[in-house]
Amino acid sequence: MSDNAHLQLARDKLIFYPRFQRILDQIEDLHHTTQILGEVRCLAYEGPQGVGKSSIARYYTQKHPRKLVGNHTEVPVLYVTVPKLITIPNMITEMLSALGDPLAAWGNSTSKHKTRYPGNTPWTRNYRLREFIKNDCQVKLIIIDEFQHMIRFSTQRVMADVTDWLKDLIKQTNVPVVVVGIQPEIERIIRSNAQLNSLFTIETLEPFQFDTKRPETIQEFGNFIRRWEGLIGKNLPWKSDTDVDLLYRIYYATNGITRHIKELLILSADLANKARADIIEMKFLKEIFNRELRRRLEKQYNPFDTKWEKRFAPPDL
Repeated sequence: MSDNAHLQLARDKLIFYPRFQRILDQIEDLHHTTQILGEVRCLAYEGPQGVGKSSIARYYTQKHPRKLVGNHTEVPVLYVTVPKLITIPNMITEMLSALGDPLAAWGNSTSKHKTRYPGNTPWTRNYRLREFIKNDCQVKLIIIDEFQHMIRFSTQRVMADVTDWLKDLIKQTNVPVVVVGIQPEIERIIRSNAQLNSLFTIETLEPFQFDTKRPETIQEFGNFIRRWEGLIGKNLPWKSDTDVDLLYRIYYATNGITRHIKELLILSADLANKARADIIEMKFLKEIFNRELRRRLEKQYNPFDTKWEKRFAPPDL
């Protein structure tokens, strides 16, 4: 396998570190216990950009692929993204489209459905959506991503209408819903509707921490970086097996955000491959940080630059 192919393969991999796995386990739990108990339970999880929220949602959806059964396509997990122009009709269109309705914006989906779903009104389209979820497509879980659009691109009135509609959809279909989005907006949206709030548990997916008073946070971060080394096939320039110095520099450079960690390590490994270097040298990390992350993260110093050596001395543990 070529170096480029190896890095491309690593790019698409997920690392199931403990907090990531816990969110997955919670989704799995409500997915199955709702079916057992017959009582719908829902989950909202939020966090800053780049921590892997959408990766969890897409992974879980792919883990439960749709399948053709007779004349129907079963969709065990329905994944949909909230449109920026958020209205109830637009949400219905997005969900019908995600279910595979070829005429998602219209009342008459197919000739087979003309008598069941006549006309092109919000009521008939909403009815069709409910029928598809409960019967035709046998949906067992709905995941709604980018839920913060509800508050960022709408008025309070629209948000109230859409959250009411979502609450009704959950109760009418008895299908659990997972909503995903940016912290702290998701909690604000859920809390804005008392009945919707009663259906949801709210969790947060935080970035990695580097807290000297909590050594377990440093250990978790170090384990994550070591697993990334294995994926990209290049070692970092560790001074020893317990090199906290380099770990702290990587944490400063990325803010503990998984997206930034992936970018820093994969692109630095690419430079190392092009230079035919055996390891990812500090100069490669320095170049990628300057080029890709420094301005975006508004960092004053480059932690991989030797002139700042004293500033990035290993913290006391």
